Amino acid sequence: MNETTRENKTGGDDQRCIWMAAGVINYKLCPYNFACGLCAFDKAMKETGRKTQPQMRRVPWTERLRELTGPEKYCRHMLQGLVSYKLCPHNYECGTCTYDQMIQDTVGDAALPRLVEVAGFRVAPSYHFHRKHSWVTVEYGGRCRIGFDDFAAQVLGQDRSFELPRVGQKVRQDEAFMQVRAADREFAVEAPVDGVVTAVNPLQSDPGELEPYSDGWVVFVEPTVKMPGNLKKLYYGEKTMEWMTHSADRLIETLTPGAPLSADGGVISREALDQLPAVRRASLIETVLFGA
Repeated sequence: MNETTRENKTGGDDQRCIWMAAGVINYKLCPYNFACGLCAFDKAMKETGRKTQPQMRRVPWTERLRELTGPEKYCRHMLQGLVSYKLCPHNYECGTCTYDQMIQDTVGDAALPRLVEVAGFRVAPSYHFHRKHSWVTVEYGGRCRIGFDDFAAQVLGQDRSFELPRVGQKVRQDEAFMQVRAADREFAVEAPVDGVVTAVNPLQSDPGELEPYSDGWVVFVEPTVKMPGNLKKLYYGEKTMEWMTHSADRLIETLTPGAPLSADGGVISREALDQLPAVRRASLIETVLFGA
């Protein structure tokens, strides 16, 4: 497995849980991009602290950070790797901090995450993946940015277009929420999470060579209270690698039966996919992408 050498501002998928950054626990990475309100672990830690005897009480990460003095009182966004240097002037009362609000209100283009290559397709290990090859990354404030992975981009081809959902539209996990047109056919696309659409990417009117994991994002969704459960149903980390290998093997078996699978060095080139006639590509899309 070859690792793509580009990394995002937050150091790829090495995102330390705020409880770890505060020294309360030894090791835990954050799968929610620091949207602590969505995290069952954060809730459990707080509940455990409240229920424990006073002399054994678990100290919240905010209280632990408040014990720091002088130049050690780093902003939580610095501890989380979002900014290179920032001290906290509000004693970790993040709810009243205008800087914290500014960071959480920032949307902008997604920074390109750390990527790895699996069976000829690039994958972002720090993203969550739906079985129909859309991805989700939880951003600051809990909002979800959604796009399509490299596998989908290659199978759909460059000559694709999207009928995007409306801003304000409610979406539900595993239910159709938009359309994609490719190979002279339209295909329904399922939402990877529940929520309300809050932004769409105008660049998708002419996707061309957009990078699938950054400027090629499709929509922003404001999640519902079901978000933690939604994410548990998606592929993440090592499970993503296994799933992508299976997807690549299925593509090889469908396109060239009997060819070596990924474990034996078999790959399908982008050029081979681009040369497919429309009818053959449409059948492939139906079989390996939206029929999965």
